[in-house]
Amino acid sequence: MSILNCSLIFLLSYIHLQCHHSFHPLFSSLFLTALLTYIFDSASLAICGCLDLFEYTKTFPDLYNIFDLLERISYFYVSPILLLLLFERTFATILVATYEYSYGWKATFIFTQIITVFSVGLLCYFEMEMNSIVENLWSYFLFCIYLSMYLALFILLVVNRRQIIALQTEKVTLTLRYQLAENVKTIKMLSIFLLFDTMITLIDLGGFIAYGIGAHIDNERIDDVVYILFFTGTTVVNCVLENIFPFILLFTTHAYYRKFLRIFDRKYREKESPFDHAKVKVHQLAPVPTKQSTKLRNVLGAEIVMQQDTNRYFENLKEMWK
Repeated sequence: MSILNCSLIFLLSYIHLQCHHSFHPLFSSLFLTALLTYIFDSASLAICGCLDLFEYTKTFPDLYNIFDLLERISYFYVSPILLLLLFERTFATILVATYEYSYGWKATFIFTQIITVFSVGLLCYFEMEMNSIVENLWSYFLFCIYLSMYLALFILLVVNRRQIIALQTEKVTLTLRYQLAENVKTIKMLSIFLLFDTMITLIDLGGFIAYGIGAHIDNERIDDVVYILFFTGTTVVNCVLENIFPFILLFTTHAYYRKFLRIFDRKYREKESPFDHAKVKVHQLAPVPTKQSTKLRNVLGAEIVMQQDTNRYFENLKEMWK
């Protein structure tokens, strides 16, 4: 299931990359980073699951530990990216009239990634030193942060919608209208992303509180039927949510859905641009007439040479009529 989720989010990332011009460059870069982090997390989790399933954890312990560490890094990394996306949309709402022409987004993106990498490195270090204590505290912290982010996104959505309604009858620049529409669209995308991530985190946290369930199965508790039922239930629900999330985001975002149809739906492509996609056979095309130079002739049928001058032309006529 992790492999399927990885493939679906990879498809979503490809579509996002194809229509990145529909969003501000900083938002597009941060959102793509969040999607790629999910891909990295799913791929690492799938590899760890395969190694655990075929009992290669003892044969290749270092390999298992590496991918387990990568999975934890991805788990810690995605939440700061979502927080940065919230801050980015907040600035886009405050500076709505000038945000589209703001420069320096590349430096901002690099700076935020450096801070995020440093913070995630500290979390991973403390997590390794304190076993699973930091990871569990991080889950509690994430739940509180996500609730606060939901409240902030709701406020941003209300503010942008009210501005759109207030400016409907006023004469404003097209840039301002475009930025307000983009704010509403991206806030909805963030809300969907955050909703599914919160539900997955809440299920993981509830499973741990109820019966000590972690990301991987505990081989020492395989004989415990209740543990197996809880672990199977939480794993299945998480897998369903993780695989539904890309489809929901794909079909609720107009830019994604339109690009998806352009790539996979032949009828949509032909309907959208019939002249580009119509198949016309070469032999059915009308022959293009070749351009021939026009030749001028006199009353006797002799060709008039256009390059000669006027005096020479009349001298030739006199000689011809003698």
